[in-house]
Amino acid sequence: MPKGEKNNNMPKVSFATADATILSGFGFQQGRGNVVEAKVKVHQYPPNKATKKQSAPFPCVQLLIHKVDENMELMSVYNTQTRQHEADMGEVELRIGDLKDFHPGNGTGPDDADPADAGQEVDAEGNMIYVKNESAKLTNFNGFFPFLQSLEKEGFQAAVLARGWIPDLVGLVADFNTVPQEGTTRKRDDGTPFTNFIVSKIYTYPYDQAKPKGKGEVPAKPTGKVATAKPTGKSAAPKPSVPAAPKPSPTADDNESIAVAYLAEAVAKFAGETITRSKLQATVQTMAMRAKIPTKEIPAVVAYFKDDEWLAAQVEGAAFLADDEENEGKPSITFLDATE
Repeated sequence: MPKGEKNNNMPKVSFATADATILSGFGFQQGRGNVVEAKVKVHQYPPNKATKKQSAPFPCVQLLIHKVDENMELMSVYNTQTRQHEADMGEVELRIGDLKDFHPGNGTGPDDADPADAGQEVDAEGNMIYVKNESAKLTNFNGFFPFLQSLEKEGFQAAVLARGWIPDLVGLVADFNTVPQEGTTRKRDDGTPFTNFIVSKIYTYPYDQAKPKGKGEVPAKPTGKVATAKPTGKSAAPKPSVPAAPKPSPTADDNESIAVAYLAEAVAKFAGETITRSKLQATVQTMAMRAKIPTKEIPAVVAYFKDDEWLAAQVEGAAFLADDEENEGKPSITFLDATE
């Protein structure tokens, strides 16, 4: 069947483990994290450096997970090549099965029982699983099923998983671990056992309204600047009201307006705190990714937060103070608490 067409004889895949079949797979390995992106994808690992052999492409669920600390704050990591702090995140690929049975599919929503086939080319993507073989089911020998089992064990609603809608996983905050695969003695070519990627504790269920600190809605295109005045000093600064963040808009194309909106969200998020400029930049990068800003546009948005003059021009009644040197001598920003 041509790519993009529907097949009314083929059902969509439920993620409820009761609908799967039990049989007798680098990136984010473990730690606490927030799922910021989830999709079905045809993935292929690069050739083995030693043997030069390359494994065949396979369908998987790919998760992009941003690490968070014990306070649920998004973490950053120092890139020695760019000499910048960047969002500390990694991808994990959870194999679904084989391409003869499953492809990425694109549905119009979680109730779409007949997603369109996105094809089997490498990097093909979708928001659901398209079934090529109507008798195929998820099995515990592929990485996605044990992950689903661990979700259910930790209280994730089976009814939500049964929708088969990959975006339902976005917003999951949990402790993730890599553990030895149960029920098999199989080993990799290097002699190490096969492992499963699972959750061991869930802090935020994506379908809950309550969200951890640092996980609010991402703003997008606003209509004006946060401010025009330059800061004159901490002690004399009045305490402003925190501007309300506009609702997200993935289609926003004005990079400076997007940056202004993210700064408004930072004013609310970091009220009363002093953070490094690099942490602010990493936070903004995550905001842009969550809002599905085109990847090529994200560096242009983050660049505003590296521009001293631009930051100074955004100050409104000293809602924040740029260029402090009080955070271990690193360029920092202090966000004043308007509630004090």
